[in-house]
Amino acid sequence: MGYDPSKMQVIENGFDNELWKPSEQARAGLRQELELPDDALVIGFAARFDMQKDHENFFRAAHILSKKHPDTHFLLCGQGIDHQNRRLIEIMQQCEMTGNVHLLGDRDDMHRVTAAFDIATMSSAYGEGFPNVIGEAMACEVCCVATDVGDAGRIIGNAGWVVPKRDPEALAAAWSAAIEAGVTERRRMGRLARDRVKAKFSLGSSVRAYQDLYRSLIH
Repeated sequence: MGYDPSKMQVIENGFDNELWKPSEQARAGLRQELELPDDALVIGFAARFDMQKDHENFFRAAHILSKKHPDTHFLLCGQGIDHQNRRLIEIMQQCEMTGNVHLLGDRDDMHRVTAAFDIATMSSAYGEGFPNVIGEAMACEVCCVATDVGDAGRIIGNAGWVVPKRDPEALAAAWSAAIEAGVTERRRMGRLARDRVKAKFSLGSSVRAYQDLYRSLIH
């Protein structure tokens, strides 16, 4: 496209590990808000309603998973994620997913909502660059399952599951693997995920990289 690769420098987004952090209080509070059992297993998907986010892929996978793990709850939030969105409701109905689905719309407390997930997911088909929702969930010690779009795989590394895009069977299989791994293993994966974010994608390291870049240009 005419850009000079020798002048390019990539600075990853950084995450505030004091804001995005594990919270048993958040986990219990959200389940109370939704009137769910304390031990309800929640798969969370934070994304606006947009074709690139591929909510149809999400709900097709949810339908597959529900046959094997019928008690799983699916929590979605973001712009357009509510019962007024007719197209979203049509997709849910077509995928036979009208139960155990919670549509929260826009939230201004995403650090709390994310910390309440058991599994965080991203089902995008295209258009992702560096998906913040993955790093935010990892900082909250939530294990992640994401489609291999943008930098999702590089962010997750060995601290979660990465599956092909537009493949609901693969997405459901990864969710199932995370569920069947059990609470202890998911928590271990969550700690590994948070350690990875702190080591590679901290807000401080991102700020320092920008400062170093600006200083080098000034000099």
